[in-house]
Amino acid sequence: MRWFRRTIPILLCLIAAVQVAQGPPKNQALAQMNSAAVAAGQQKKVSPADIARQYQQQRAIQGQLTLTPASQTTTINVPVTVTADCGSGFSCTGFHFVWGDGNEEDSTSASASHAYSDPQSYTVYATAQVLPNYTIIMAVQKPPPPLKSNPVTVAVTGPPQVSVVTLDASPSHVQVGDPITFTATLTPADPDAQFAFHYGDDSSSPPGSNNVDTHVYRSARDYQVTVTAYNSGNNVVANSNAVPVSVVAVPPPTLTVEAAPGQDFIAGKPIRFHASTSPAPPDIQYQFHWNDGTPDEIAGADGLAAHVFSNPGSKQVTVTGLTAAVFAGPINGRTGLTVMSPWPPLWLLLLALAALATAVTGVGKWIKTRGVQMKTTQLTSTHQVRLTGGSHPQVSFELDSGLERAEHSVVVQTKQSKQGVGSKTVQGG
Repeated sequence: MRWFRRTIPILLCLIAAVQVAQGPPKNQALAQMNSAAVAAGQQKKVSPADIARQYQQQRAIQGQLTLTPASQTTTINVPVTVTADCGSGFSCTGFHFVWGDGNEEDSTSASASHAYSDPQSYTVYATAQVLPNYTIIMAVQKPPPPLKSNPVTVAVTGPPQVSVVTLDASPSHVQVGDPITFTATLTPADPDAQFAFHYGDDSSSPPGSNNVDTHVYRSARDYQVTVTAYNSGNNVVANSNAVPVSVVAVPPPTLTVEAAPGQDFIAGKPIRFHASTSPAPPDIQYQFHWNDGTPDEIAGADGLAAHVFSNPGSKQVTVTGLTAAVFAGPINGRTGLTVMSPWPPLWLLLLALAALATAVTGVGKWIKTRGVQMKTTQLTSTHQVRLTGGSHPQVSFELDSGLERAEHSVVVQTKQSKQGVGSKTVQGG
């Protein structure tokens, strides 16, 4: 015991010398205790009771273990990192981390990382040996118990949900020119999502917030339609699978064209025509092709048109139906007619007849003066006539015709009862 009492003052003096060399202590309470211990060692002997009391005072001076960050959010299999800190004036050793999922680990570092496999909320804390930077070395001193940190919360969510966009076409089987409505659905829903439709006919819609779009196909065949979803940053989120649509051709309506009845087809005069279709598109118009070198004419929905042909002969008039509706083929129709030459004026016709009669009479006389023998035709007929001087039931006419009836003679024979038979001869030219 005597050697122990002699050693204590020497050790205290050494500790004081080391602390002076290191600078002023950061913990004022610890500095006061060390100073008191040094002074006590120099002025009087230190008893075991004093040593025990000083040890108890030292244990009361403890640090604080803080774990950061206070809360975190992560997804499964993505590690989180926490850091323990024992504050200024203290040193930490022997870190132990409890992750809240049944896993614990020791570490020599103040920081540790861990990944969770289940999506839920976890409470994490750490323990460590916390010692002041300035202590009294005593033979009976034991290390203080580990300090427990504040708890921190780690929220673990499931894996990032993959965005899926689906596409629906209604109806999926249409005729050319009929609209198809496409509806895109994004899962999970995103109010800022935009959609671009690709119709399969080398056309697409620009990205827009409307997830419903309508399209009309102009050709008959099968198409594969897709949609692309974008987020608010204009990044592609998902592409849909191809949705098939079938577009079939529509037979063209029947077009009928005819010349209006009750008119003469005379060259130089207007000829009226009428065209019609069945069934008739609401915007139908008719283009008449006259096929005589003149420009075409477009008629309205009534299909009425008129044309003047300059020359007589056989004519073909074709008509094409014009409409925005799309059909499997063109809407065509045709009709044929024969255009006659116009009749001459009446005065010109009479003049021609008079000239013909004069010519024929002159030729007849010329032939007769030259003794041309002509075939004579006798015509005998019986008629009931009334003559002056009484009723004669039978009158016999004998007609001797010359050239073209240019000259003729008529012989009238009469019979009277009981008076014989009389005759009269009438010469005519």
